[in-house]
Amino acid sequence: MKDLMIDLGGYHLWANKRLLDTMQNLPAEYLTREVSSSFSTLQLTMIHLLGAESLWLQRLQMNETPMFDAEKFKGPFGELAPSVISHNEKLNQWIADQKEPFFEHTIAYYNSKKQYFKQPVYQCLLQIFNHGTYHRGQIVTMFHELGVTKIPATDYIAFKRSKK
Repeated sequence: MKDLMIDLGGYHLWANKRLLDTMQNLPAEYLTREVSSSFSTLQLTMIHLLGAESLWLQRLQMNETPMFDAEKFKGPFGELAPSVISHNEKLNQWIADQKEPFFEHTIAYYNSKKQYFKQPVYQCLLQIFNHGTYHRGQIVTMFHELGVTKIPATDYIAFKRSKK
């Protein structure tokens, strides 16, 4: 299980880096231009991804009152992108530091609606990675709507092929 989580964490970081690199090379107005999606801009979508991942990691670290201040990332995009990468790296280091049995350990937490849940650690990590994939797909669609033509592949298989 640990090896799988390390692999998926590596994929998550790799895919986010590819999209963030593309976003940083776009005209600044593209990052805040509204398009039809779950979150109305590229920047807000990335803020959401960072926030969700931050809250999940805090839960996994047994923080009973996880918090994330999205407002501090609504400024220049150049401050958001390194924070996303840094947090992905922090998550990956946390995974690497755990012992194999920990991934089967059940944690108890409250979600953002104050509902109580218990889940194995590996399910929480799979949620982080799946959630990232879901919103990266939305970002690619947003790129298309904005007329971006150079869009990097972010499929898992592309990640595995890039490691050869």
